[in-house]
Amino acid sequence: MQSADPNLWSPDNETRPSAAQQGGLGDCWFLAATSALAEFPDRVKAIFTNTQYSNVGVFQTKWYIQGQEVRVTIDDRLPVDFRAQSRGNQLPRTILSRKSPMGSWWLPLLEKSFAKVNVNYAGLNGGMMNEAWRQMTNQPVGTVATKNYRTKENLITTEQAWTYLSEWDKKNYVISTACFSGANGLVSGHAYTIIGVKTLNLGNGKTQRLVKARNPWGSEKYSGKWGRNSNLWTTSLKA
Repeated sequence: MQSADPNLWSPDNETRPSAAQQGGLGDCWFLAATSALAEFPDRVKAIFTNTQYSNVGVFQTKWYIQGQEVRVTIDDRLPVDFRAQSRGNQLPRTILSRKSPMGSWWLPLLEKSFAKVNVNYAGLNGGMMNEAWRQMTNQPVGTVATKNYRTKENLITTEQAWTYLSEWDKKNYVISTACFSGANGLVSGHAYTIIGVKTLNLGNGKTQRLVKARNPWGSEKYSGKWGRNSNLWTTSLKA
């Protein structure tokens, strides 16, 4: 898939969580993990041996399979939907991950390479974020279950969950979460990137704990308290 001036990275040579624009593949787990990693551009760039978009459309990436480095070479031919042109778009639209709002192509290319590691794109339908991180970074990963979804028993308290998230965020860990019970626009069976955590000072000794999450669909769906359009956000709090 070629565009007039394709860029591997954003114009400022960075990567951002907003690059994730999920298409027609059930790989939210991979995109949520990759989006979290994109908070730290050097970690994403370490996967590529290319430093910029290849003039011949060939890219090499590094993955870790059972702890062993495996290099995968791909081209930039991506599956597209030509029907998009009939809907007013000037160019066909990629069926799977799309280029970022900043015009970078690193994520669709990374998705294609990971699909090759897993035989084909269908091999990415369903998975866990820790699997993606381990293969991308070869670093230790961990998971914390909050509830037993068979018995509905809580495995940790809200206070423990907040302590974990706060400590991990301070240490610049990449964090994601999975939602198994949808509510307020959150999608059941879906993965999200954790961008950060913060305690708001509301005044009069009151505080509010917030977790900033991103949907790999690339659009805001949360409709609960303290969402983007919530009237709880006063001018002073937004500042």
